[in-house]
Amino acid sequence: MTLTFDDAFEIEIVSCFYRVGRKSYVSEKYGITIAYLNSLIRKPEYSEVNIKKKTRSLKKISRYREIIQYFEISNDRLATAKKFGLKLDEFDHTLSKMRKSIFYNSENYNDVISYLNGFRQMVVDNYTKEPTRKNNELLMKLEIALGKSVKDIKFEYEID
Repeated sequence: MTLTFDDAFEIEIVSCFYRVGRKSYVSEKYGITIAYLNSLIRKPEYSEVNIKKKTRSLKKISRYREIIQYFEISNDRLATAKKFGLKLDEFDHTLSKMRKSIFYNSENYNDVISYLNGFRQMVVDNYTKEPTRKNNELLMKLEIALGKSVKDIKFEYEID
């Protein structure tokens, strides 16, 4: 599951409530109504256990961003590996995995990719039956999300 900005904000609100335990404080801090806070708390995906998992995932992805940013600035594999405790022999593979996690905004990017590939087949079938503008846009967005370039997509599906 990928997280949007709104998801991250809602996770922050609910985790603050679980940490503090006072609805009035959370409502005042984030400028939301108590009714909205109650609706968030009632959602099954915002249970205390799920919030802890999502918070851990967000922290891990932000750490990945920090590592990649440090590497791009220093451009030194050895220094980056030493500073962040990474194995030098697996450095490129690890960095690639981190970049994919950041791109898909999910630790389990393989699940996201497999979901998108399953959805891709339906979109391609629909596009071959009816090559409308709407289907074309959906296909383009999906293929870009899977990492293809616009040029490759246009060539593969013969799009002008």
